[in-house]
Amino acid sequence: MKSLIYVTELGAWTDNTFASYECISSDERRRKAAKLKNLPDRVRCIRAGILLAQAYAYEKNRQIIREPAEADSLIWLPLPSVQEAERLVMECPAEAEDGNGKPCFPDEKHLFYNLSHAGSFVCCCMADTPVGIDVECVRQRKESVIKRCFTPEEAKAAERSDKSFTEIWTQKEALSKLSGEGIGGILQNHLPGEVRSFWLNDTYVVSVAH
Repeated sequence: MKSLIYVTELGAWTDNTFASYECISSDERRRKAAKLKNLPDRVRCIRAGILLAQAYAYEKNRQIIREPAEADSLIWLPLPSVQEAERLVMECPAEAEDGNGKPCFPDEKHLFYNLSHAGSFVCCCMADTPVGIDVECVRQRKESVIKRCFTPEEAKAAERSDKSFTEIWTQKEALSKLSGEGIGGILQNHLPGEVRSFWLNDTYVVSVAH
């Protein structure tokens, strides 16, 4: 199974920019954003919904022309105009959560997606089988985390650098989101699936599991 990872970099959002895109976002996205206290978090929430709509349109077009994903790869998508974003959001199925709290399209049983955002990056993975995705900024290695959550092989690799530690951690997070087991699965080190990582720049890494 190969999948595409849709990525966007936020850039500068003003209060007016946020208001323009919030008002054309789905009810679910607006509800989620309303619960967040600061503007950067609200921006990431709203942008994630728009990126999801962009990814859905891209995937549907790919299915129409029967173009398979030949390899896991990144697709960088810029912020569309407000008018284009509104059209895409209207054409995208409603978001929901399944019994395990995983995001899903209730009306699209054979299309799966997952979202993640950190700093200025928002990422989405979509496929015809379950997926999990996680993006994070490089974090300092923590021996307590390595001892509790890493296998001996992972622990050895994580000792090389903070970047190695972070990459392995995002892989474990992506696998936990794929399975729906959360931190419990990470601690027990029994998460199934294939995972691959991509560095977005020198400090941010994204991992996708399927």
